[in-house]
Amino acid sequence: MFIHLRKQEIRLLRRQEEGYVETVIIEGPVTFNTLPGLTLQAEWILQEPRPDVYDTLTALLAKS
Repeated sequence: MFIHLRKQEIRLLRRQEEGYVETVIIEGPVTFNTLPGLTLQAEWILQEPRPDVYDTLTALLAKS
């Protein structure tokens, strides 16, 4: 995962059979193939200042 704060985008490289596929996310959910069940919101990652760690963990746990 590459986070570009100036461009307000997140770039994910996902391995496929034929190589890698790049996905650019500017808003909404960010999911990870290697961490099933973990979903972050792009807005949490891209905003300054970052959200409170406790509030973020509480929100994630409430969804599980």
